[in-house]
Amino acid sequence: MKFLLSLISLLRWIVSIPVSFIVTVFAWIVAPIAPLFAKNYSLKGTIFWWATTPNTDLRGDPDHQERFHYSNSWFQQVWWIIRNPSVNFNREVLGVHVVPTDECIRIGNPKAQDEGGVFFDRVYRDGVVICWMIFVYIPYPFKKNKAFRMLMGWKTWDFLKKDPLQMTFLIQPWKTMR
Repeated sequence: MKFLLSLISLLRWIVSIPVSFIVTVFAWIVAPIAPLFAKNYSLKGTIFWWATTPNTDLRGDPDHQERFHYSNSWFQQVWWIIRNPSVNFNREVLGVHVVPTDECIRIGNPKAQDEGGVFFDRVYRDGVVICWMIFVYIPYPFKKNKAFRMLMGWKTWDFLKKDPLQMTFLIQPWKTMR
C-alpha cells in the first residue's frame, strides 16, 4: 500500500509537466507587459503574481542586477521573467507542502551541487514518499567551467526552509559552474 501511495508523487509530477510547460510559455508571452503592472518592482497582488519568483523582485538577484548595471529598466525586468518564468506557479500550485516531521533522505553525492555528481532525494511523510528530486551535475572534461545539469521532481534542498517545494523539470546542457 505504501508503494502505491508513493507512486502518486511520480504520477503527480508527470501530470504537472505539461501544465508547467504551458504556464511557462505563457509567462514568456506576458513578460513584456507584466512589469507595467508591477508595484515597487513586484508582481505580488497583481494578475501576474504567478509569472516570476517569490523571493526576488523584478530587478532580479544581485548577479542579474549587475549584468544590467543596476538600471532597473523595463528590459531588465522582462529578462528576469524570461529567465525565471512561472516559479511562483510551480511552487504555489504544483508544489508540495512539507511539515517539520517530514524526512528527506539523499542517496548519492551530497556535494553534487558544488563539485559535480548525482543524487536522488526522497521526502517521506509517515513512511510514504510525498516528493522526490533527481539531481545531475556533470562537468565537461573539455570545458573547465561548463557542465550538464538536470533537475527532475521537486526542489528538495533546504526542504524544511522552503515551503512549498517547487516542481521542476530542468535540463541545462551548457550550465556555467559556480
